[in-house]
Amino acid sequence: MSTRRRSPKKIPKMLVSVWLGCVLLAFHSAMTFALLFAFSHRFGEGVAIAEISIPITMAFAVTVVKWFVDTGGHVKRTPTVARGYVVGLCIVFVSFCVALAMGPYLYVYGGGIFNDAQLNTYFAVVDGAFGVLLLIFLNDLFSIQK
Repeated sequence: MSTRRRSPKKIPKMLVSVWLGCVLLAFHSAMTFALLFAFSHRFGEGVAIAEISIPITMAFAVTVVKWFVDTGGHVKRTPTVARGYVVGLCIVFVSFCVALAMGPYLYVYGGGIFNDAQLNTYFAVVDGAFGVLLLIFLNDLFSIQK
């Protein structure tokens, strides 16, 4: 039996960018669509879904689409990131998605847990808090390496 330590597996950073970009766009677009069309009849007049969700979705979309255009969608093998980076990214991203989806769910099915103003605040806090954490990863992943 060998006692040599295995080096941590390295994952191409651009591959992580492609996956995150596609999943982020799909989730945020689907969430915005659902909020605007599927749930909008259940929201009160004071819920500002379009004012909160559309600008954030567009910011993510512009970042990801610009990166795809700038790179031509080509995935290079270097630079790389370690598994811990991907695990941290997944924890932040999944937490963001779950927290984002919980707001409208609790508003509609939570028996009055949120009023209109509280739901708006909830979205602002979730998009602000988790969005900033996600932005740290996005800045690193979607910066163009010359």
